[in-house]
Amino acid sequence: MPRRLPIDQLGDCLRWALPRYGADRSDWIMRRLAEPLARAAVSETVAAEIRNECGEYQAVAVAIRGAAATAELLVLQVAEVASADIRRVAPSLQDLANRVLSPLLDDLSGYGVRFLQANCDEVDQATMLAAVGFQRIADVALMSLPAERFSVARRRLGFATPANGQHWLPLAELGDRGQSILAQLLAETFIETEDCPRLNHFLSGDRWAEVFLAAPTFDPEMTSLLRDESGWAGCLLLSRHRRTDHPPVSAMALPTDMNAPIPDTDEPAITPESLPEAIELVYMGVIPSHRGRGWGSLAVTETLRVAEAVGAARVVLAVDLRNRPAASIYRRAGWSEMLRESVWGMGL
Repeated sequence: MPRRLPIDQLGDCLRWALPRYGADRSDWIMRRLAEPLARAAVSETVAAEIRNECGEYQAVAVAIRGAAATAELLVLQVAEVASADIRRVAPSLQDLANRVLSPLLDDLSGYGVRFLQANCDEVDQATMLAAVGFQRIADVALMSLPAERFSVARRRLGFATPANGQHWLPLAELGDRGQSILAQLLAETFIETEDCPRLNHFLSGDRWAEVFLAAPTFDPEMTSLLRDESGWAGCLLLSRHRRTDHPPVSAMALPTDMNAPIPDTDEPAITPESLPEAIELVYMGVIPSHRGRGWGSLAVTETLRVAEAVGAARVVLAVDLRNRPAASIYRRAGWSEMLRESVWGMGL
C-alpha cells in the first residue's frame, strides 16, 4: 500500500530515487526541494512511497506546491522504469506508478491545486509520465548567451529600438495600479499564444497571470511594460540569479535527518542559478493586435540592455521549440542551447 511521507522522512526515499536520474537532473531536484526542506514547510511538499514486504522500495513520488493553483512533480520512480520496449510501460509498473501517485494527487487537490507540471529530459521518464495520464505540453530548449556576445546579438537584431510613441515603462513607475495592469496584460498575451499554448487547456489566462505574479522568479524591479500610442502592447519579465554559494547535493550524501544541514559537494551544477549573475528572460509577451511588428526583437534588445546595466555574465531563457517566432529571434541573436527537456501537465 502507498504510504504518505512526512517531510522529515524524505531522506531514505530520495537516496533510493535520485541515483536513478542523471546527475544534473538529480542536482536540480534537490535544489528545488532545498527551500521547502529548509523551512520545514509541511504543506508545500507532498510525498508518497510504496515498499514491498521486505521493506524494499517499489515506487516513490514527490511534488512541491507552486504559485497559485499549481504544483510540480519532481520525482516519480518505480523499481524498473520501462519494459523491453521503451515506448511502453509494463502494466505492473504502470500500476505501481498510479498507486504511489494516488495519495499525492489527493493531497494536492485538497490544497486547491488544479494543475500539476512535470519536466523530464529522458525518454523512459517521458514514457512513464504518459502512462500515468500526463499530457505532453511542449518541448523546450534551455539557452544561454554570454556577456561577450551581447553586442553581437544587438547587431544581429538590427539594434532594434522603440519607434516614436513606443516606450518601455518600468513596473515600479506605475505605483499601486502596476500589478493589476500587468495581470490584465499578461492574460491578454496568452490569447492565441505560440508559447506553450496547451497550458491554456488547464488554466485560464487570468489564472496563469496569477501564477506568474506569485512565482519566486517574479521581480517587480526587473519587469517592464511596453506601450505605444494606442495603449499597452506587451510585457517583459526578467529575473536576476546571483551566483550560488552552494554546490549540488549528492543523493548518497543526504542526511538521515532531513532537518540537518544539507552537505556540500565539490562540483558546480550547470544551472541558470549557478551561473555568475545570470539574468533570466522569464517571459516576454505581446497582445494579439500588436504581433508581427517586431516587438519580440524590441523585448530581446531591452533584455540585453538591462543585462549590461546590471553587469550580468549571461542571459538565460527557456523557449518552446514550436514557438518559431521567439526561437528564431534567439537563434539569430546568438543564443546557444544548453539542453532540451519536455514539459508535461495534468489537470486535477
